[in-house]
Amino acid sequence: MASHHFTLLLIFTTILLSSQLSKATTPSYLLPIVKDSARLQYYTSFLLGTPAFRVSLSIDLSNPWSWFTCNLVGNNETFYQPYPNSSSYRPIICSNSTCHPYDSHFCAECDFEACGSNKANLCGGSLYSPYAYTKNPNGAYTVSYLVVDTINIYKSTNNISPVSTLKVTPLSNFPFTCGWTSDLKGLSRYTKGILSLARKDSSLPGLIAKTYNVHHIFALCLPSSRINGAVYFGGGPYFVPSTSFVTTSLVVNPVDIGVTIDKGASSVEYFINVKSILVDRTPLKISSTLLSINKNGLGGTKLSTIDGYTVLHTNIYNALVAEFTSKAAAMNITKVAPVGSFGACYSSKNIVGTKTGPKVPMIDLVLEGNSVWRIYGANSMIKVSNDVRCLAFIDGGSAVKTSVVIGGKQMEDNLVEFDLESSKLRVTSSLLNFGTSCSQLKGV
Repeated sequence: MASHHFTLLLIFTTILLSSQLSKATTPSYLLPIVKDSARLQYYTSFLLGTPAFRVSLSIDLSNPWSWFTCNLVGNNETFYQPYPNSSSYRPIICSNSTCHPYDSHFCAECDFEACGSNKANLCGGSLYSPYAYTKNPNGAYTVSYLVVDTINIYKSTNNISPVSTLKVTPLSNFPFTCGWTSDLKGLSRYTKGILSLARKDSSLPGLIAKTYNVHHIFALCLPSSRINGAVYFGGGPYFVPSTSFVTTSLVVNPVDIGVTIDKGASSVEYFINVKSILVDRTPLKISSTLLSINKNGLGGTKLSTIDGYTVLHTNIYNALVAEFTSKAAAMNITKVAPVGSFGACYSSKNIVGTKTGPKVPMIDLVLEGNSVWRIYGANSMIKVSNDVRCLAFIDGGSAVKTSVVIGGKQMEDNLVEFDLESSKLRVTSSLLNFGTSCSQLKGV
């Protein structure tokens, strides 16, 4: 049923490209994104293997490996079958020249009958369940064999064709591992694993760049509704004016504080430098050290599609709530009792709607280079009832590893571009300013 629903949604997705309706000079590659509102997760779907079968995976900017429960999608003969039941898959035999391009750091002897003649050492990958890892950071990973197979993605040679009319193109050597049913804990019920978009050459953006000779760039347009957004590979041009983007540097955290077990390596996550946070142009009174990455890799700001809402260090959260409440009071917006994990909630009585969502105090992230990522009401507030709206930020406590984790809600209906060639992040703030959204693109 989920697969059928996903296929129907493809009809409503169009290519997010140039505002000029002229022919693009290079092909564009993309996958649609669907929002699971119940889990506040974002997932995509594509065909994999021979014969081809559809797999739906949650999008993760932090996970070092793509993985899925192969047996649950009919791609394994038995639960313990370590390899996909596909004629186009191949395992990666260990050697310096084969494991390295896939960022595999260890070998494992294949002792399964299904290995056949491949009983030599095989390249291994560490499979991480992002929500299990949050609860158990010392034991929420599984070592598995790394394999590659062919997937199909969408390709466009013009600026206006809807996805429903596009042809798929095969992409070989897509690396992944097979996971266990227990690894699915916390993931959307529509998905059977993770698609990694991490900062590493062997993740999908790097593979597409190398295979099709396009820029090592990808852009997320996370939808705010059940109708599709998309992830775009290879760079623009995009349909929004270039002047609408603000640009800042992508920062490499030299210490791996994330999910990988290779603690000698730098992080595969995406960090940026936030210099200050403003509420209606008033700076929050917080320690600048919280916004910097220290020698142990702690602090700073990163982006996450796994966190549904932005998670803040307690000191930053308290300062934000205090200033936001003060500014809201000046607009005759009254604070009410908290709801669930949302600690700052307000009466909807005097909140009016605008094209960028509820009219509430604006939140500005002042980035390195003094550019500003503005968070409007559509991205800062969540409706919990007809009478109450809450600030869509979560108090992460005082022991969080990263002081600011920008979550999916704050990225919805923003075009967020990750340029791995120039180490830049570009973001539009809100497509609603241009009378559109990730689920209401040109040609719909």
